[in-house]
Amino acid sequence: FEARAFTTIRQTYTVGSRSISRGGGIVVARHFMPNYGHWQTGDPDADNYISITSSNSRVRFTTDQAPMAGMHGAFRGIGEALMFRISRGTLQPGDQVTITYGDTSGGSRGFLMADFSSDRMPLPLYLRFAEEGPLMSLPIVPIQVTGTRFAGLHGFAPSVVAAGEPFEISVRAEDRYRNRALDGHPALQLRLDDAVIRRLPASAEAISIVDGLSFDEPGVYRFSIATEDDQITGRVNPILIEAEPTRRIFWGDTHGHSGFAEGIGTPDRFMRWAKEDARLDYVTHSEHDIWLDDHEWQILRDNVSRYTEEGRFIAYLGYEWSIRNFQGGHHNVLFRTAERRKSIPAQFYPTLSKLYQGLRAENSTADVLVIPHAHQAGDYRQNDPELEPLIEILSQHGTFEWFGRRYLDHGHQVGFTAASDNHLSQPGYSAPLGTSLAQRGGLGAVLAEELNTDTLFSAMKSRRTYATTGERMILDVALNEASMGSRAAFAEARSIAGRVIGTAPSDQISVMKNDVVFWQQEYLQSEDYA
Repeated sequence: FEARAFTTIRQTYTVGSRSISRGGGIVVARHFMPNYGHWQTGDPDADNYISITSSNSRVRFTTDQAPMAGMHGAFRGIGEALMFRISRGTLQPGDQVTITYGDTSGGSRGFLMADFSSDRMPLPLYLRFAEEGPLMSLPIVPIQVTGTRFAGLHGFAPSVVAAGEPFEISVRAEDRYRNRALDGHPALQLRLDDAVIRRLPASAEAISIVDGLSFDEPGVYRFSIATEDDQITGRVNPILIEAEPTRRIFWGDTHGHSGFAEGIGTPDRFMRWAKEDARLDYVTHSEHDIWLDDHEWQILRDNVSRYTEEGRFIAYLGYEWSIRNFQGGHHNVLFRTAERRKSIPAQFYPTLSKLYQGLRAENSTADVLVIPHAHQAGDYRQNDPELEPLIEILSQHGTFEWFGRRYLDHGHQVGFTAASDNHLSQPGYSAPLGTSLAQRGGLGAVLAEELNTDTLFSAMKSRRTYATTGERMILDVALNEASMGSRAAFAEARSIAGRVIGTAPSDQISVMKNDVVFWQQEYLQSEDYA
């Protein structure tokens, strides 16, 4: 089905060996994440009209409500789900019941689909066999949702390139909701400043690769993409070409979810999106441990080797230790390697000190990275300096600089990163939802010599990182020539030098000491500031 289109979907259930008597029926539940239409039963002429029919002519239904919690209800509370309750007759083995989402027989335009693409959009159904008794979940039918028509362009490029080194730019054609464009893209122009340097033919595929690019002159290079008529344009992140770069900047997302937890989509969809759509350098599929079983953990572990491509894309095994904030708060746990790793789950390690203890007992501290975040906030009074070098200060839940500062206020030596906490299998590049995930996700930048599993992980352990709102801006700062993440020797005189290469002119740059701004530059007209 196409995103944000009116459609009609039917789910048919064949009654098995157990009949459904008067007072029982079918509960039509909603996953709490999708923004598809809110179905209704009162007006057949209006949008999102939902109906029920049965092959048993003696059975009649009435509409009612049933309390529903969890991911198919109000999530952290109890909501009311639609229930088609049997008011007369009994559904016998072999009878068929059909739920029609977007019944158009009375004039309705149909059921409005969610605006994000997915390989497993859930429309959950539950049975109740009698008026009293538990709800029994039916298998979720995997509804697939595609993007819509071409409406935008975005380009992804490496942030730092050596002079004369070949590199490529990934061009993504997208619809108005940041899904892959259903119809691919027309002929395009790749421009460097105002000059056309490459033409791309029209393609039925949404993602095209421009390879073989190379420049000998060091400097900042800014590319853009446009249709031949200039009606649709897109931008590419800035590229810094250096004669002999001593470090590169790699972009990733260490915090995102799929349908293995309370999100939507499959683990494979999660990885493909990270590698192809978001064009990330690294990612962690960080599901909540309280919902992970051993089989699912094995799939996450297998995906690390399936999708990792050294020098191109690194997947790290990890999970989210999910405990309430008064017991320590949520923390993402990453492992350097995936082989023989096991989670240290909140069910058995229910306090932060026990998490630290369990991780140390099973692993070398050099091979584990713990990152707390401010949604179900981590306990910033505690920090294991060998396990927990980074703090997540931004996600789709909000911007939490205060959270990172609390760690610094308590004397912890930490660096900052950002992530998405996206729940739609869209790590690294996603549109905000009109709910608690109300802003686009952030990105974590890592400064490292090369893109491989070991080097990148060691750089994160050494706090060679910074956080952005999703923009791939270039930041390089040193204090008395000590680079980001390192600890400088004591000196009476301290000099800070750095460079900011933005994706647009900067409104303000601030330097802080002990939570107080002591230097600030405002309203910069340039996109490059040193």
